[in-house]
Amino acid sequence: MTACVLMLRASTLGLSLPLPNIFAVRSCRRLHGARKGWTLPLPCGTAGSGNSSFLAATNSSTVTHLSPAIPLDVCHQRKEQVELDAPERFHIMDLQQHLRIVAEDLGEGIQGVALGALSVSSVDAKEEKIAGLSTAKGMKSTNAQQPLEEEILAALEEDPDQLSSSGQERKKIGDLSQARFVADRPAYAAGKPWSSDAVRPVEIPREALHLLRNIENGIEAEHKKYALAWRQQGRRLPSLIRRHMDVLGTTTSVDDAWDSYVFLIDTIASHPLIYSRLKCIPYPHLHRFSRLLAHNRPRTYLQYLRLLSVMTYTVHCGGVLKREQWNALIVLAASGRRKTTSEDVERAMSVFRGMKTGRLPGSSSFKMPDEYEEQLDQDQSPLDPDVYTLTTLLTIAARAMDVKDLSGVRRTLQKMRHQGLELGLDGLNACIWAYGYNNRLDIVLLIYRVLRHNKVQETYLGPDDIHDAVLSLKEESIVVEAGIIPNHITYTAVIQTLAYFGQTGAPLYASETGDMIPAPYMPSLPVYRAIFLGFARNGIPARLNRDPETPNWTLDNLNEIFDRFLALPDDTLLTHSLLDVIMSAFARTSGNDLGTMRKTWKTLDSRFGIVLRKAHSESRLAILERKLFPNHLSRPD
Repeated sequence: MTACVLMLRASTLGLSLPLPNIFAVRSCRRLHGARKGWTLPLPCGTAGSGNSSFLAATNSSTVTHLSPAIPLDVCHQRKEQVELDAPERFHIMDLQQHLRIVAEDLGEGIQGVALGALSVSSVDAKEEKIAGLSTAKGMKSTNAQQPLEEEILAALEEDPDQLSSSGQERKKIGDLSQARFVADRPAYAAGKPWSSDAVRPVEIPREALHLLRNIENGIEAEHKKYALAWRQQGRRLPSLIRRHMDVLGTTTSVDDAWDSYVFLIDTIASHPLIYSRLKCIPYPHLHRFSRLLAHNRPRTYLQYLRLLSVMTYTVHCGGVLKREQWNALIVLAASGRRKTTSEDVERAMSVFRGMKTGRLPGSSSFKMPDEYEEQLDQDQSPLDPDVYTLTTLLTIAARAMDVKDLSGVRRTLQKMRHQGLELGLDGLNACIWAYGYNNRLDIVLLIYRVLRHNKVQETYLGPDDIHDAVLSLKEESIVVEAGIIPNHITYTAVIQTLAYFGQTGAPLYASETGDMIPAPYMPSLPVYRAIFLGFARNGIPARLNRDPETPNWTLDNLNEIFDRFLALPDDTLLTHSLLDVIMSAFARTSGNDLGTMRKTWKTLDSRFGIVLRKAHSESRLAILERKLFPNHLSRPD
């Protein structure tokens, strides 16, 4: 078995062996597994007669019918024994004969290493006869009457010299006839090794093939379209570039300017011939487009993205950004929503930080490690904020106070004070709005009082005089410079604050006679809206108005203000929001009287013209109209 062991070791090392040798190795494995002694001796009483099999193999996967196993007592011989006994020589010769038959079927000779390893030095005539019987029996049909084992025993009994010379041989063969294999499989892999399933290929799903065809068709269509456009434009490209530059430099439409801006960027970057001569859009056109975006109304989030694109393109082209562009970007960063949120404030603050550090617009929102921050190439020089910048931040912080908190406003005011920046009238108006929103009417009235003192000085000296008011404002980091007087925004903010919280009165001045008279200003729609909102929130129905000291949020006073509201210029536009506030005010002060509300609706319809986009919708105004006019007669005949 030495050659077989060498072949097994060679196979484990990955060496390539011919096919006959591999077959010989596998056969030797079966023989070696059988020699391990998976046999048990049968009791003598159950052995049966001489017709019992020489070997009863039950594990067909381990031992074939051409190579029966050797019993346990033959396998466990003494190590010093050199000569093989008759049964072992028989099995070796049987295996040689089996290998020769297989080699003839394959058309190859396998008398190499395997046959040399299984050869026996001396074989007598008796063993040749046994081998001949075994070969002949193997070629017969499986339905033969006489078993192979009985013929082998008969051949052994023909030689009396063999039996007389050694009386133990027959006893040993008799013991062999009393043995059989255990039916249980061994714990190790015996016989033909198990082979894993092959990795089968898979096909591309039909859905993926369909999508790939769609992508291919789309790319082909776009390529044809681009090629057609290139052939059509061709030599007209210079004139098209000039025309779009004229549009970008003269138009007042943001959409037209944006279309020309996108066309110029795409055309310059797509054609090397144009890019080699015209690197980018001229800087004056870019700065003008930035101003156009800053002045456009309404302010939306789309405008913020467009201005951010223009400023980023300017920096990439080597241009220098101006402070006005940064201020406009801060304003648009927090615009576009009905209610300013903390995300809008954070976006505006990130733009502010980028302005102070000289980073690319919009890049300060992403935190970078310190080592990369130092290596960042800053083409823009840092810019210090001005009054407009900080006032804008103050206004944004005032609008974004979801909870009643003035910390953001106070921080901005302290920063402006430390930098020596004046608050200005816009900043004071923002403070009026912020403190009024937080129900700090005392600060609102103090700011207005100091502003009114700058126009008409107060002569009163004593407790709570104008000097005490100035000191109280300084504690809040609010400094009102001399010469700043209120404007219509100031009056509107004060009226809105007082009306919202149910406070009566209006901004008044002391006349020459000492009487307090209203300030000289024309009321606007925001002022009337603030007053109507005060009636809607604080109105008192007539049946409950019994106290003469009750504030004048009554239906009679509302009718007087409503008559003045109808006297506004003819081009005044009545919005749905203002219409809802007016109807809510009359509903509260009249105790939901349908007659009064129906009269008010008809008056507003005849004066301004009420047009609802969807009369049958479930909006509040549509429901109110169907309630007031069940027959859909919303307009008088």
